Amino acid sequence: MTSPEPSELSEREMEILRLVATGASNKEIAQKLYISANTVKVHIRNIFTKIGASSRTEAAMVAVRTGLVTNPAIQVIEEDNEDHITHEIGLPIGSKPAPSGEEPVLPTDRKLPRWVSFLFLVGFVILLFLAWNLNQGFAIFTKPTATALPPRNTPTPFPHWNELAAMPIARSNLALVAFENQIYAIGGLGPQEVYGGMDRFDPQTNTWVSLSSKPMPVFDVRAAVISGLIFIPGGRTSTLDPQPTNILEIYDTSTDQWKVGAPLPIPLSGYGLVADEGILYVFGGWDGENYLNNVCCNIRNRSL
Repeated sequence: MTSPEPSELSEREMEILRLVATGASNKEIAQKLYISANTVKVHIRNIFTKIGASSRTEAAMVAVRTGLVTNPAIQVIEEDNEDHITHEIGLPIGSKPAPSGEEPVLPTDRKLPRWVSFLFLVGFVILLFLAWNLNQGFAIFTKPTATALPPRNTPTPFPHWNELAAMPIARSNLALVAFENQIYAIGGLGPQEVYGGMDRFDPQTNTWVSLSSKPMPVFDVRAAVISGLIFIPGGRTSTLDPQPTNILEIYDTSTDQWKVGAPLPIPLSGYGLVADEGILYVFGGWDGENYLNNVCCNIRNRSL
């Protein structure tokens, strides 16, 4: 059966067929034509279909027969299904194979098998291993002994503290509360007497501002904020009198004014205080005679 002529091929397909006939692999063709190996495979399949070839060898023989190439390769490597099958082509039609005992002439650029490259790599790694052990004093024949390292004195990190602006009046047992990124300091026990002032600290500017003083100076108290109002219940008014008060005073941060709220059910100082959903909860505290261990009450803002 006569195969179709290569004239039916496109210029790109004829170029690839010439390279196939010279023994080039798909990878070499892709590198030479600056295309991908997958594109080369697609072109070769189209070439096989157009010229009626079933292998690279048959395609190369068609290229030789039609004069598409004048210097074909002695060997063509089949790459279908990743199998590498060598076929001898390029001999004149009707010529006989080389007599036994004569070696065929092979191309000078024939690649070595992959297993040869693998053996070279393994040998190189072994040489590196032996050289490293020899430099270690023939450590390959001796068992290394671990050397204990001396203990290292690791410094213990300490918290990093910054000293900021001091309060206007030194005092203790005061009430502190934070609101809108500012700190409010209320009352407390000063050097000589109970302090009734209200001071506000701004961390951004590192400054204190004195506000309206609390009507009843107290110490040993706590403070909590609800909707911009600062609540200070109870507290002690004198160091000479252990009896606390039950007065509730409320500071309005928006107007800098004080108001009086509903009094505590019992006098208390030194308690725990928390605000939750508009309600103040008072825990424990000193009632003038004993320390309490229960939640004595909750305070709602009924007076405002």
